[in-house]
Amino acid sequence: MALALMIIITAVIGTTVMLIYGIASIKRIVIPLLMLFVGDFLLLYAKFVAGDDFLTIVLYLPAGIILLVSLIWLLILFIQVIVRKESKKKIFAILLSFIMTTVIVTVPSLTQIDKMKMYQSDYFLVSNAIFQAYDEGQIAVGL
Repeated sequence: MALALMIIITAVIGTTVMLIYGIASIKRIVIPLLMLFVGDFLLLYAKFVAGDDFLTIVLYLPAGIILLVSLIWLLILFIQVIVRKESKKKIFAILLSFIMTTVIVTVPSLTQIDKMKMYQSDYFLVSNAIFQAYDEGQIAVGL
């Protein structure tokens, strides 16, 4: 469920930026945007889906590198758009991608306790069902 939500968020951000930028002139910005969205997805996945602290740190490293490269590339394109005095929609699209990435970076990640609180009722429901089945003799513990 959380993974699907991360995919949807990344797709919505990507679609919005591409529609604002314009389909006709998207060719020179496709690669940095794709890199940015992959970095955003990895960051979102590390913050909200990955349960292990080590896995979170392992995902932060490539996400940070990808985001840094794509943001530098987009900054160069942003400066080119301003110097060439191109459409304000292009400037807005690039700024929107910067803003969305900044929001994703600054949102605090979920801890194990936060995730436990989210699914606490489900945990109790499953454990009660297991104990009830054991009490009724429907399952056996051990071999």
